Amino acid sequence: MFVNRLINGSFETGSLSPFNGINAVVVSSNSHSGYFSVRLTGGTANAFIQQFVPVAAGESFELIVSLAKLGAAVSPPVTLAVNYYNAAFAFLGYGLITSIPAGRIPDNNEADWTVIYQTTSPAPAGTTQALVLINKLPLSGSADMFVDDASLLDAAGLRGGTGPAGPAGATGVTGPTGATGATGDPGPMGATGATGATGSTGPQGQTGTFSQVYANIFDNADQALSVIQPTVRFNQFNSPDSIIAGGIVATATSLTVPVAGDYAVLWLTFFLPVAGQQHCAFGVFVNGTLRDSTRSGVAAFADQEIDTASSVAILSLNANDTLELRALIPDESTQDNIDLSAEVVYPGTGTNQPINSASLRIIRLGP
Repeated sequence: MFVNRLINGSFETGSLSPFNGINAVVVSSNSHSGYFSVRLTGGTANAFIQQFVPVAAGESFELIVSLAKLGAAVSPPVTLAVNYYNAAFAFLGYGLITSIPAGRIPDNNEADWTVIYQTTSPAPAGTTQALVLINKLPLSGSADMFVDDASLLDAAGLRGGTGPAGPAGATGVTGPTGATGATGDPGPMGATGATGATGSTGPQGQTGTFSQVYANIFDNADQALSVIQPTVRFNQFNSPDSIIAGGIVATATSLTVPVAGDYAVLWLTFFLPVAGQQHCAFGVFVNGTLRDSTRSGVAAFADQEIDTASSVAILSLNANDTLELRALIPDESTQDNIDLSAEVVYPGTGTNQPINSASLRIIRLGP
């Protein structure tokens, strides 16, 4: 029997509960099945829904989610995660964390959805609950997104039960008694008895809270980076649209974390390729040392107006570690500079659309 641990995963109650979230609302305008779905705000907003569910050690699951975007704008990047916790809400490990890059989700205006299937690892010893997170990450100019028919199914429910034993054959004629032989090996184990009835569902655990340590800073002006000055600037670090919480300290070029833990780190740059400057690469430096898992870059053509370089990684950080995003330019390269753009020029109109030249965000996931 398939048991969905998520309650109201199709949102047919017309409300989010017992999910909670940010920049998320139940709507009846679009749905994968039934009448309702959840709409997550696009663009530079961080939007997510999450729900705690009861879990026992050793259990594993299949996460199923239906996703679609609204309109012709590019779909945003999305992260799906299942995190395990004990009764005291101490983080024990990841059952699942997977990312869907920007531009991979279909347009619901054409009645098109994509259905994601992902299997978790078994819950570790001490697990009593899991946090299921569906997170739309910020991307300037990206479309709103719809979520529907979310399920967390017991993986064991996919295995059939043991069939009945076949009938015993007829007893043969008894032969003469032979000499007593040596004691043989133990015989095989008998057939498994019938499975007992499923016990009653225990009470729902208390709703957990999202990370209290996170930040998002950005820059809204052109930038010229070089071998001499490779550090990316975030001139809006103290503006109302930059979010800094939980004791993180922000400057125009860095973020410093207040406590140790595992952090999700996401950076975006908007590269302006021109003749002689058609390559770019970046990485996150922690206390002046490059963390290899954060490297990313692009090679573009000179007639492209803007290209995007980005990376998502999970880093283990210590208290008071400082993060900087820097351009990676080899000393022997004939290209000494990298330009970042803060505007898009629409063809045929000469109209300039302001964008952000760079952004950096971190979220503390757990110890």
